[in-house]
Amino acid sequence: MKKHRSLRDVLRSLTGAELLWRFETTDPEFQGPIALELGRRKCREAVPLLMARLSSPDARLRETTAEALGRIGDASVGADLLRLFEDASQPEAVRDTCAFALGRLRFEPAVTALIWALTDLSRTVRICSVAALAAIGREEIRRDIELVSEVERDPQMRQAMQRAAASLGSSVQPEGVPAPSTTATDLPQEFPPAWLSPNLTPMAPPELPKVHGMGHQKLPAAWVKSARILKREMVPKRRGLQKTFNEVPGAAA
Repeated sequence: MKKHRSLRDVLRSLTGAELLWRFETTDPEFQGPIALELGRRKCREAVPLLMARLSSPDARLRETTAEALGRIGDASVGADLLRLFEDASQPEAVRDTCAFALGRLRFEPAVTALIWALTDLSRTVRICSVAALAAIGREEIRRDIELVSEVERDPQMRQAMQRAAASLGSSVQPEGVPAPSTTATDLPQEFPPAWLSPNLTPMAPPELPKVHGMGHQKLPAAWVKSARILKREMVPKRRGLQKTFNEVPGAAA
C-alpha cells in the first residue's frame, strides 16, 4: 500500500521555482504553509511576493508572511514589518510575529517601538519585544528595560526583562543572574538568547494528516482540509513562549 506524503513533505520536495509559482497561483488556503517553507529555505527571490502579502485581508497569512520574512533575513523589509507591528488594530499573533522578525533582522529603527511595546497588554507581544531588543543589542536601552521590569507584574516576564538588561551590560544585576564576563559588544550574536528560558522545553510540531501529492490543476479536497488544520492548530501555537525561547534558530547575519 502506497504511503501518502504529508503536506510538509510535498512542499519540501518542490524546487524553489515551483514553490514561487505555487505561492502566486495556488489557493489562498495554502499560501501560508508555502510562505513558511520559503522562509525556511531563506529564499530571497520570494521577498517581493511575501511583502505584498503583509497587506493581505487574511490575518493568518500576514502572520506567516512576517515569520517567513524574518527567517529570510533581508533587512529591506524592516520598515514594512515595523509599520505592521505598530498598527494596534492588528491581531496579537501578527504583532508578536512582527516583533520577533524585527529581532531576527536586528532592525535598529524599531527600537523605540519595541520599548513602548514592553508595556503592551499582550504577554506574547511583550516577550517577543524584549527578545527582539536583546537581539538588537544596543547597550543604551538597558535602563529603559530595567525601568519597565520594575512595574511588570508577571514574574516570568519580569525576570526575562531583567536578564535582557543584564545581557546589555546593566549595572543593576537581577537576582540569580551571574554578571556577564564580557561587554555587550562581545556577547555572542544568537537569537533568541539562550538565557531567556531556563525552564521551558521545546514544543513538538503537530503531526499533519496524510494527503495525496499536489495536483497540477485543481487541489484535492484532502489538501483543503489539511490547510484548515494548519490554520486552526499549528499557526496559533507558533507564537507561544516555547516558540520564542526554544524553537527559533540563529538570527540572520
